[in-house]
Amino acid sequence: KITLSVTGVLLVLSTAFVTASEWFNPRTLGAFDTAGRALAGFFQAVVLRTAGFNSVDWSLVNPLTLFFWLGLMFIGGASGSTSGGVRLSTVGVVLAAVASTLRGNAETQLWGRRIAAPVVYRAVTVIVIFLLVYGLGAAGLSAAEHQFSHRETPMIELMFEAMSALATVGLSTGITPGLTAVSKVIL
Repeated sequence: KITLSVTGVLLVLSTAFVTASEWFNPRTLGAFDTAGRALAGFFQAVVLRTAGFNSVDWSLVNPLTLFFWLGLMFIGGASGSTSGGVRLSTVGVVLAAVASTLRGNAETQLWGRRIAAPVVYRAVTVIVIFLLVYGLGAAGLSAAEHQFSHRETPMIELMFEAMSALATVGLSTGITPGLTAVSKVIL
């Protein structure tokens, strides 16, 4: 139930955001007709968490869109699937814990059912460890590129590459072939 609910919410919100943020970008969704823009926005919202396919050139999207996509790759897909990320159920449990805390409940509850504290702790632990590894990876890429490279690589693109690698999404802004050997090892 958690997985289906979080999936539904993410599909609606991410489709709306991606479509709105790239609607007038003539290099991405703006190149399609109205129906094509909506379909391409939905397609990108789905594949960012699971498949690694694309219908637009990732290097041409707005930095705000790339930043939003980091979150989608971070969340990933359903438990038991081949997608990466921290998983929908993990995010759902943590969001339920936050909502329960804000309501003043001593225990995490979702749809009238209690979620055991060890489950919440494991979910938080997964997210914290994932973010620590991601932070180290993105910082390592930044350090390697700024120390050993002769070109300036935007930080948002390095962050995108690090998240894509860690979440096993398989997407790139196209910078990976031009990265230093140290950065490729980090990835």
